[in-house]
Amino acid sequence: LQREGFQPFFACQTRVRDQSRREYTKHMLRLRRAGEINGEHVPEIILLNSHDGTSSYQMLPGYFRFVCQNGCVCGQSLGEVRVPHRGNVVEKVI
Repeated sequence: LQREGFQPFFACQTRVRDQSRREYTKHMLRLRRAGEINGEHVPEIILLNSHDGTSSYQMLPGYFRFVCQNGCVCGQSLGEVRVPHRGNVVEKVI
């Protein structure tokens, strides 16, 4: 993805009730091309995963359009890739 010009511009993770599980929570990473981070129409890739393998790896490519000044966006998904954490998943993801 980096070779295609995509770079992270936003990252977050879910909150946990049990602080000992903080390192194993679900997380999200949003990627855009460097020159298009602030454009009106932007291709974006959303990656969802969990550190402990309790949820599948998900890659959601899409195209987003900013519709107003207050940050409202609309988008269209271009498909989805889901890979469960079983066996050798590196080949399935890359």
